[in-house]
Amino acid sequence: MQVLDIVIRHAFSVDPKCLVMGRGFYYRADGVMSLPGGAEIWTGFQQSFKVVESGMMLNLDSAFAAFMSERSLPDLLAEMCNSRDLSRVDPHRLRAAARNLKGFRVSYPIKGGFLRKKMLVGLSERGADQTMFMNEQAGREMSVAQYFKDTGRPLRFPSLPCAHVGERHRPTYIPAELCTVIGGQRKMKLDARQNDGMITAAKQDPQTKAEAVRKQATRVQATLGEGRTDAQWGLKVTTELLKLTGRVLPTPVLAYGNPPAFDVGPTGSWNLKNVKFADPRNLDSWAVVVLIPQEYVDFDGEGSLWDFLVDLCANMELCGMKVANPVRRGSEDSPPVEWQGGGRGGGRGIEATMRAAADAAKAKYGKPAQLLLVVLPEKLVDEYKEIKRVSDIELGIPSQVIAGSKAKVGTRPGSKGGGPQYCANVAMKINNKLGGVNVTLSGGLKYLPVLGGQGATPFMIMGADVTHPTGAAARADVRDPSVAAVVASMDSTLGRWATRVLLQTGRQEVITGMATATKELLLEFYKANRQAKPMRIVMYRDGVSEGQFDQVLAEEYMAIRQACKELEEGYRPPITFVVVQKRHNTRLLPADGAAADNKGNVVPGVVVDKGIVSPDGFDFYLNSHAGLQGTNKPAHYHVLIDEIGFGADGVQILTYWMCYLYQRTTKSVSYCPPAYYADRAAFRGRTLLAASSSASDSASEAGSVRGAQGPGGASGPARFAGINKGLGNVLYFM
Repeated sequence: MQVLDIVIRHAFSVDPKCLVMGRGFYYRADGVMSLPGGAEIWTGFQQSFKVVESGMMLNLDSAFAAFMSERSLPDLLAEMCNSRDLSRVDPHRLRAAARNLKGFRVSYPIKGGFLRKKMLVGLSERGADQTMFMNEQAGREMSVAQYFKDTGRPLRFPSLPCAHVGERHRPTYIPAELCTVIGGQRKMKLDARQNDGMITAAKQDPQTKAEAVRKQATRVQATLGEGRTDAQWGLKVTTELLKLTGRVLPTPVLAYGNPPAFDVGPTGSWNLKNVKFADPRNLDSWAVVVLIPQEYVDFDGEGSLWDFLVDLCANMELCGMKVANPVRRGSEDSPPVEWQGGGRGGGRGIEATMRAAADAAKAKYGKPAQLLLVVLPEKLVDEYKEIKRVSDIELGIPSQVIAGSKAKVGTRPGSKGGGPQYCANVAMKINNKLGGVNVTLSGGLKYLPVLGGQGATPFMIMGADVTHPTGAAARADVRDPSVAAVVASMDSTLGRWATRVLLQTGRQEVITGMATATKELLLEFYKANRQAKPMRIVMYRDGVSEGQFDQVLAEEYMAIRQACKELEEGYRPPITFVVVQKRHNTRLLPADGAAADNKGNVVPGVVVDKGIVSPDGFDFYLNSHAGLQGTNKPAHYHVLIDEIGFGADGVQILTYWMCYLYQRTTKSVSYCPPAYYADRAAFRGRTLLAASSSASDSASEAGSVRGAQGPGGASGPARFAGINKGLGNVLYFM
């Protein structure tokens, strides 16, 4: 298999029109789409050989990647700073823009008309006319601008900073106006605007996707034929898509508090109109933290903080929640409100303002705050990290962040956003954070094979995932840890979940603390279910490649077994272990309109377990959602061990029905919630780790990180001590 991949790769590597990177083959000649910040999108394809039931298959899919366009360094910096005159740009802003170009290669002319290529480290602190160096030939110190003037190359913009292209501690300065960023360099880290442009460019509807894949298959066929690679290796590549037979699984009937049976229909989407949560919780003690200047939102009418709070409280009550001091029009009664930059806030920091709000709630209601509602002008990354650090580590009080730009707080009348749908979405998250359940299956699990029915025994569904350091963090410091998360259902509603977050050695996929986390989750289940232990355990493990299956099964499955044994000698519940894969290039396209939704994708519930699955494994592809744009990607599930005895039908229906129980949305999701929750919890752990690191001047915050990882970045099953224990049994990361 590896040899065949190399054969294909070589055939395209010798094509001067093609740029091969990883499994991607990109062509600038096919046309590029510009992105902000000097980047551009190249199109191409990804390929891999697979052995499946139908035989040897070449898996092709469209590929899109961002590359740097060839631009002069000053022009690129001007665009990034949104300025036509770099001389008027603040030097700090200019250097911040240059940091986004760090590591890219630039070219500049040298004597003799040749070009030299070097990696950009950064910009000089001063302009070329003030950046000094010792000219040993002249025997005196001079500026960079003077040197180029003396050698017959006077600068047009001597006040611009120089490009640092030397070693970090031995700088070599070249005037920025002489430097050109070399085109065709892969840009891995995209900012928000570039990412939006990439998503827009990459969304292909199913018909466009099919045409693009056929085009690339024809290109593969032609390229292999040009060099006689196909004949020499005995390859024959067709350009037709593989025809498969799939099944459509039945849609579940959901249950809310009212109505008890809710038919969602075939679209995989519904709304909360006239619906109450399955288990709404009361909000008895809460406060509002406002990080927008008070004068922008403290008034009556549309766009005000109070107008939004009226709508939010009304929606929570419509969903069955009881709210202490609900904000109503014409009433002055409200929960405590703390302002950061105005009023009594006096420009406090985020932590001080949140602590003041928690204290005010406790003083008003006589009990600790259950929730802090934090209002930002928009979802700002640094502020969001700090809010979650304070709530999830320091206070142990769930926080719900509201972006004013989406909630219509502090915006002009008539702007988009807000409204009942936004408030209902916020209400769902708040109910989860209070320990409530939004939606469950009608009749519990009595219609579900194996786990349900009369006399059903207690069971626990688990999910696990690991996030790894990325980008500069991954390259610069191998000790930067990976963050693992393990979640587990606490009852048969599949709406209550407990979480454990762990730190471990960077880039390590196997979860070293699985036994400890599982034992703690089993104890939580035992307490929540009247001293009943789960008699069946199902694990959905996210993020594992096929080459790691044996290792994960040998270590993590045995860790769950070990946890059960430590809980009670002889306790040996049957375990089903399933791996969920999202990063693959397989798409399911409908052969006719009868199997398609209104956007041309296959309908939710389509499962394929023949033809393209492993010839000797237990796996299936499941399209469990209706896509919003582009072509749906089905999740690929591998059942590594099935001691419970689900069989294909049982595990497929369980997996599909759970996709309707993701508690923060009114849509079926693209892969099962246990893996989804673990992914979100691990990502929150990484957010908290980054926030704690940036706040390391605080002894308590630094201590949390050191205690979690151990001195010197030591590996092992260390607990992530940063998460407050009071949040371990609610979906605080939603």
